[in-house]
Amino acid sequence: SYIKSICPDCSVHAVEVNERACEFARQNLSTYGGAPDDVICADAWERLGQQESIYDAILVNPPFSAGKQFCFGLIEDSVKALKKWGSLYLVAPNKKGAKSYQTKIEDVFGNVEQIGLQKWYRVYRAAKQ
Repeated sequence: SYIKSICPDCSVHAVEVNERACEFARQNLSTYGGAPDDVICADAWERLGQQESIYDAILVNPPFSAGKQFCFGLIEDSVKALKKWGSLYLVAPNKKGAKSYQTKIEDVFGNVEQIGLQKWYRVYRAAKQ
């Protein structure tokens, strides 16, 4: 929704496993000119694992309560789904091992930079090369 507000011509697809969150995402997206079909209610890990080199950017706020193995899987699958020079943006809570996510991203992508820091969260960016 924010992305559509600053880039109306961008194609935005949201993947969310929770049906209620999907409905909120559909409402937000339609406010900014997106279509309800742009919200895919599915398991993101499964969805990303099926795609290859089709996305310019993937923005992830993983379900950290699902555990590191799950979240690390999203990072590994995102590198496959990104086009060359595509970027992963990941939000990680400081108290849930943000530094370990930074290390994992570095291991998978070969690069990572912290582009945001607040009291509770860090935001990381990595580019597929």
